[in-house]
Amino acid sequence: MGMPVITPGTGTRNQAITDLIQSVALQETALSHMLNAEGEKMQAIIGMPDVTSDNLMDMNKSVNKLINAATRLEMTLLAKLEMFAGQSAPDAVSELANINVPSVIINVPLDDPAAEMDAVAQAIAAAQAQVDPGFTVLFTPTSYDPATGVLTGAFTVVNNTNLADTATDAADRNIAVYTTATTAAQQLSNINVTTVAIPVPLTDPLAEHYAVIQAVADAQAQVAPGYNVSFAPTSYDPVTGTLTGAFTVTNSTDPTDTATDITPRNIAVTYTPSTATAESNAASQFISGTLVDTIPAGTVNGIDGVSASYTNGVTSGNSVTNTTSIDLAALGAAPITINTLPLTVGDFLQLGAVNQYAQASIDGASRAFDGAVSDAGVVSINGDPNYPANATLKLMQVLPSTPLLTQADLTLGAIVGAAQWSASVGNTLATTTDVNNPVQGLAYNIAGATLDLNSPLVSALTSAFDATATTVSNLVSAPISSALQTGINAASGLLGPLSGGLITFNGFTIDVYLVDLATELAPLLQQPITSNDGVVTIEAYDGIVNVDLNQLLGINNLPPNTDLLSATTINQIVADLNEVLQALVSKVEALIISKLTGTARVTISGTVDVNLLVDNSTLTISYDGTLADLVTGAQPLTITATGLLAAFDFGPFIALVQSTLGPLVTAAIGTQTSGGILNNALDLLAADITNVSDQLDPIFSLIDSVVTVVINVQQYDPLANTFTEIPIQLNLLNDGTVLNLGKVVVGPNTYTP
Repeated sequence: MGMPVITPGTGTRNQAITDLIQSVALQETALSHMLNAEGEKMQAIIGMPDVTSDNLMDMNKSVNKLINAATRLEMTLLAKLEMFAGQSAPDAVSELANINVPSVIINVPLDDPAAEMDAVAQAIAAAQAQVDPGFTVLFTPTSYDPATGVLTGAFTVVNNTNLADTATDAADRNIAVYTTATTAAQQLSNINVTTVAIPVPLTDPLAEHYAVIQAVADAQAQVAPGYNVSFAPTSYDPVTGTLTGAFTVTNSTDPTDTATDITPRNIAVTYTPSTATAESNAASQFISGTLVDTIPAGTVNGIDGVSASYTNGVTSGNSVTNTTSIDLAALGAAPITINTLPLTVGDFLQLGAVNQYAQASIDGASRAFDGAVSDAGVVSINGDPNYPANATLKLMQVLPSTPLLTQADLTLGAIVGAAQWSASVGNTLATTTDVNNPVQGLAYNIAGATLDLNSPLVSALTSAFDATATTVSNLVSAPISSALQTGINAASGLLGPLSGGLITFNGFTIDVYLVDLATELAPLLQQPITSNDGVVTIEAYDGIVNVDLNQLLGINNLPPNTDLLSATTINQIVADLNEVLQALVSKVEALIISKLTGTARVTISGTVDVNLLVDNSTLTISYDGTLADLVTGAQPLTITATGLLAAFDFGPFIALVQSTLGPLVTAAIGTQTSGGILNNALDLLAADITNVSDQLDPIFSLIDSVVTVVINVQQYDPLANTFTEIPIQLNLLNDGTVLNLGKVVVGPNTYTP
C-alpha cells in the first residue's frame, strides 16, 4: 500500500471540504488493506499442521487489538465527516447575500472628479472582505450624487473556479460616501468666531484693526493646516463693539479652492487691556532727502515730519497719535542748490497741501501715513479736499540747456505713503495694494503720473505746415488756370468745324480761387492727437507733448523699486510719439489734398463768335463752382447761344471740355504719389515730421540720464528694526542728490507676551 497523495488545494472552502472527504476515503482504504492482511494471517495460522490452542488464543488476541484500533479510527473519521455534515458548498448567490456595505470612506473631496471612482474602489474592497476566498466581487455604478454623497449601483459575485456561478443584485444599493479630504468650503464651515478680545479701547482708531487681526487669528486656529484665512470687514461699530464682515478660506496649495462667507458675520468685540511688554514707533516725513537736508532747521514748519512712540507699561493710555502739515509758503521760499544754481524749493517743486500722520500703540503696533490723509488717519486715494497731496517737479531745472524743450514737468497726483506693523502678529511686512488699511504691510498710492513737455520743435510744425500750405496754394493756382484755359481753348476751336463756320475768340477770363490753407489748418493743428494706446498726446499748435505714465505702466501696481523711465518705457514712449506725429502729418496731407482738389473755386467767363455763311452766332461760356465738380462733370459748363446756334446741341462739346480738363489739371499739379507740385509739398511735410521725430526721440533718454524716478521704494533695516515705504524717489544728476516724496517708517517694534 502506497502513501496517500493529496493535491494542494486552492484555499477555497469547497476545496477544503473535498480534501477532508478525500482524506477519509484514503484512510478507509488503508484500513481495509490492514483488515485484509489480518484475515490472510489468520488463514495461514489455522492451516498450519502443528497449530496448538495456545497459538489460536494468541492469534485471537492480536485480532482483537486490531479490531479495537480500527474501531477507534472509524470514530475519528466519523468526527471528521460530521464537521461538514449537512452543510452545502458556498455559491455566488450565498456570497452575494453576505455583502453588507452601507457606507464607504474615500480620500478625495466629494466634489472632486475622482470621487466616484474612489468610492467604487472602496465599496468593492469592503465587499471583497465579506465573501469567501475563491469569489470575486464587482460593482457597477448607476449614479453618484456629490451633494448628498450617495453612490448607487449593483454588486456582482463571480466564482473563480466556476465562472457560470455568478450572482448580481436584483436592485441597486445606495451606499453613503464620506470623505477624509477637506475643501475650503468645509474649512469655512469650521470657523466659529463669535467674539474677540482686543488690547485697545473700542473707541481707539486701532480697535477695528486689532479686532480684524484677532478674528483672523482665532479663525486660523479653527481650520486645518494648509488653509489661509482672511477677513474683509464691512463695518465696525465702536459703540456696540460689533465687527461685521466676511471670512475667506483659501487652500495654500490650490488657490482655486477658495470659499467666502455668503452673508456677513457679526463678531462681538471686547476690550482686554494688554499685559505684554511691547514698544512701537512710527514716523512720516512727506518731503525728505539730501536735496532738502540743507534747509536750515526751523525754516519750514512740518518739514521734519512727525513721529510717535509708545512703550507698554510706561506710556499712558493705549496709543500716541501725532499729525502735522507742512508750511507750503515757507517751503516754496526755502533755498536749495541744483546744478550749482541757487534756487528755491518752489522753483523745482510745486506741492499741494499734505498731511503727515504717525501712531504708536500698545502691543507693538504702529501706523504711518502721509500725503492725502486726514488727521484721523483716513486716506483719500483721489486726493483729500484739504490735502490733495499733488506734486509737480520742474525738471528743466536739472536738465542741461537745450533748444528742444522749454518745459519738462513731472506731475503726480494724490501721493500717499502707508505702513502698518503689529509686532504681536509677526515681524514680516508684505507689499499690499490696500493703502486704506495696509494690515501688516507697506503700500503707496499715486492718483496719476504725467510727463508734460513743451517743445519749440513741435510748435514750429505749425509754421512749417502753414508755409507748405501757402507754397502749394501759390504754386498750383497758376498751373490750374493755365490748364483750364488750354482745355477750353482746345475744345472751343472745334466749334467751327462742328458748326460749319469760322470762330473768333473774344477772350476768356478764368480765375482759380484756392482756399487759405493756413487758415484751414489752424483748427486741425489745435486739436490734440493721441496714440492708440492713450499714452502720448500732442497739441502741435502749442508745442505740447503729454505722456500719461499711469496709462502706460499702471503706476499703482508696480513692484518695489521700479524705474519709472526704464529703457523699455522710453522705447514705448518714442514709438507712441512717432505714431502720433505720423497721424498728424496724415491729417494735414488729407486736408491739403481735399482743399486743393475738392473745394478750390473756379470761375470762367468768355464769348466765342461763330461766323456762319448765313448767320453770325455768339456763344457765351461760363462756370462758377468747385474745381472738382468741373473736372468730374458734377456741375457742367453753362453755354448760351444766339442766332442759328441757339438750337445747336452742345452736349458733345461740354463732354469734350470736361474730358480734356481732368488730365490737364492732374498734369499741372501732380498726384499724391506721382510727383509734381502736390507730391513735392507732401514730401516736405513728411520731412518736417521726420526731423521733429528724430530730434525729440533723445529727449526722454536725456531726462532719465539726469533724473532717475523710482516708484515704490521699500527698505528694511535689520539693525534698526524698521520698515520704510517711499512712493516716489528722485535721484538727481547722478551725484547722490535725492528727493523723497511720501516717506513713512514703522519700527522699531517689539512684543513679548
